[in-house]
Amino acid sequence: MEPRLLAPLIDLYLEQKQTEKAMILLKELEGSPVRQIKVRAKLNIGNLLFDQKEYDLALQKYEEIIGQYAFSGLVLEALTKIIDCSEKLGLQEKRKRYYSILHDFFES
Repeated sequence: MEPRLLAPLIDLYLEQKQTEKAMILLKELEGSPVRQIKVRAKLNIGNLLFDQKEYDLALQKYEEIIGQYAFSGLVLEALTKIIDCSEKLGLQEKRKRYYSILHDFFES
């Protein structure tokens, strides 16, 4: 299905709390050859996992964005969410490291 057609459907599923259906469509978008679509899908999957309190899985998605898609404007949001996940998981060293990256590089 065309990516631009999936976005409203995903939003509808999320509004209706049909997270499994939304996740299926997001994973489809994650396989897109268009990097911007792929990275946004990864961020949305991470956010969905975070909302489900799956902090370890969400953390993996956010770190994937930082590691593989540094070009993206979504890096700031991913960094912020990594800090949140690290805090929830009690990973204080990781939290400090990413907090430092966020503030040293992006708050000038």
